[in-house]
Amino acid sequence: MDEESVGGRRGQLIRFARENRIAGRDWPFILVSLRKQGADIIDRILAVRGVDGCSLGEAKDLVHTSDAWADMRPYHDRLHAELEAALESFDPCEGQTTDPRG
Repeated sequence: MDEESVGGRRGQLIRFARENRIAGRDWPFILVSLRKQGADIIDRILAVRGVDGCSLGEAKDLVHTSDAWADMRPYHDRLHAELEAALESFDPCEGQTTDPRG
């Protein structure tokens, strides 16, 4: 992924992150800077992936555990736990009267 495929504001944020990595700045500095520019967690995950080419899980982990996002970590942990619980109890066939396979 690169800034050309993302475009717009997210492309600008990826360019900013790339320029700062080239200048030798570390991710903690860049992630704080991105947040100060109004980047949300998705923007920052995309920036990490766009610059380092790492997996989605690696980028999410880096951003989620960064000091730049520490104040929101409890909320995101709770949201993640609630989503997992909802998905575990979800039955996609509940309420169906016919077999969806025909």
